[in-house]
Amino acid sequence: HGSVVIAAITSCTNTSNPSVMLGTALVAKKASELGLEVKPWVKTSLAPGSGVVTKYLLNSGLQKYFDQQGFHIVGYGCTTCI
Repeated sequence: HGSVVIAAITSCTNTSNPSVMLGTALVAKKASELGLEVKPWVKTSLAPGSGVVTKYLLNSGLQKYFDQQGFHIVGYGCTTCI
């Protein structure tokens, strides 16, 4: 009786890709500034490659934009692999 949509932001534990994760956070920031919101039927998750990436996001003040868009940290590593 409806759609289920999954939106996951992940990063490999082997590479962590901190610059890509920070770039993605800037997209979340812009979306928040524009008033865009993830629809309630979309299941969101954020899995940075390592705890170091979390520190980058927190220290830069960008994690709050992921949180505003519903992308809360669910673990570390590529959730596709896990």
